[in-house]
Amino acid sequence: MPIYCKRLHKKADTDDGYRIFVEKEWPNEVEEVRADIHEWVDGVAPSKELQKALEDEPKKFESFKEAYKAELEQDELKREELQRLKEIVRMQDKDVTLVFSSEDVKRNHAWVLKEILDQQPAHPRE
Repeated sequence: MPIYCKRLHKKADTDDGYRIFVEKEWPNEVEEVRADIHEWVDGVAPSKELQKALEDEPKKFESFKEAYKAELEQDELKREELQRLKEIVRMQDKDVTLVFSSEDVKRNHAWVLKEILDQQPAHPRE
């Protein structure tokens, strides 16, 4: 099943499929009920330092991506949460949308997660 990325502030759509919020904190201006989130995996969000570095210099997305992947591998909690996210995605029988709150809709950690998830084998269907 395809994996998409979508900003939390955009209206949920039935084409989104299973919506997974991948941020550490919920934005105050968005009501959880209206966001139509099926799962919240906050443990895969980048560290505050890494997120701030990306916000300060969005043109350095490639170096952010490498540092974020390293963080996901080296931090035990993040590694476990990434495995949980992979399993959630693998078990879906419909499309999955990774929902993020960043204002930059193309350069954020959700796209890095999508890249990682796209490389995993699909769940065998019976």
